[in-house]
Amino acid sequence: MRRLLAFLFFSLFFFLIKEPFYGEETADPQIPHLPIPSPPGYQEEQQSNANGTNANREKEKLIFPPAQYAKEPLKPPPGIIVEDYIGHRAVDKHGSGWGWVKKPNEDWKDAHWIALKETPGGVVAPWRKLKKKAADDNFEYRMRGYIADYKVYDPHTNELLEVFVPEMIEPIGPAKPLTRKPGPPSRFAHIPEEWNPRRNVQ
Repeated sequence: MRRLLAFLFFSLFFFLIKEPFYGEETADPQIPHLPIPSPPGYQEEQQSNANGTNANREKEKLIFPPAQYAKEPLKPPPGIIVEDYIGHRAVDKHGSGWGWVKKPNEDWKDAHWIALKETPGGVVAPWRKLKKKAADDNFEYRMRGYIADYKVYDPHTNELLEVFVPEMIEPIGPAKPLTRKPGPPSRFAHIPEEWNPRRNVQ
């Protein structure tokens, strides 16, 4: 019995002097001290993944207006043909214009600022499908139709606007704002103040 107790005593003593206590530093250079540093580029990779996840979530939240097609092909006046256009929606806080339209091979500097002719029960301004006027601001669309041979009067700005008659409107998606300000070119022309048709518009 004494031998057994002596053996246990010496075994415990040998274990205590041989192994370090929990939390003590060890002499083994292979075991790093806490906290363990992150690998190179780890933080940047984590941030990139987070940004990508946020971007995907924003894209999922983005609601596209539905595509619209006229019930019957348009019949424009003689001398006017139905053509393909690209439309860029731009909310005009002062007037009633819809945005810009141009032919696919044209530059945006040559685009027309237009009012959109709507047909009840047919093709209407896409924002009406989203229930909020600015919901599709800076959206771009594939459009088919023609620019009418007449203009409409905007009482909000005392301006005449070109009219686009649509046969088809298909959403492309969000786009960067154009460098052009919303509104017809005449609004930004350099003319004397006394000849400015908007001088009395509040």
